[in-house]
Amino acid sequence: MKILPLILILLIFNACSTQRELIDHQEEILPAKTTEEVGAVWSLLSHDRLTLHFKNVDNGKNLSVIIERGISKRSVPVGHWEMTGFEQKGNTYLSLSTSKKFVFNMKPKVDVYAGSIVIGCPSVTAANFKHLKKMKFFNRYPFSSSSHHLCELVVGNDIEGVRSELKKVHKSKKLKLIQGL
Repeated sequence: MKILPLILILLIFNACSTQRELIDHQEEILPAKTTEEVGAVWSLLSHDRLTLHFKNVDNGKNLSVIIERGISKRSVPVGHWEMTGFEQKGNTYLSLSTSKKFVFNMKPKVDVYAGSIVIGCPSVTAANFKHLKKMKFFNRYPFSSSSHHLCELVVGNDIEGVRSELKKVHKSKKLKLIQGL
């Protein structure tokens, strides 16, 4: 009679470990699907890498996104996202509270162009005008840090150039990319 409870315990333990192996296997497979997910698309023109910080206007949640030179596509939840700051080479810059802030609108089930970005400290210079000339429009946003003073972040609209580059990479004529600026 004492063997029956022991066998029952061993059977339960074996079933739990088999179920855990299935769960672990599923977790390894799931991330592969993220390349097909829709997301926000940025074009970083002036630096190698930036971390952008956003706050959701609708629900107050915070989000940080790392983008790299060229075109970056990142998963972003649906809603209106306001840029509150950015990080570059270990320095954090915050949006000046008195100024207008950059906001983009993330829609469901479609890639959203969130802008082309140029940064200059203390301001964008003539060296970056070649990037600005390609844009249909752009807006300037001031940022500051405690140690490096002022920086200017320019977000502009070069959606046609970004679409063209994405079509080359994806070798597809059908590319759903809407403007979120």
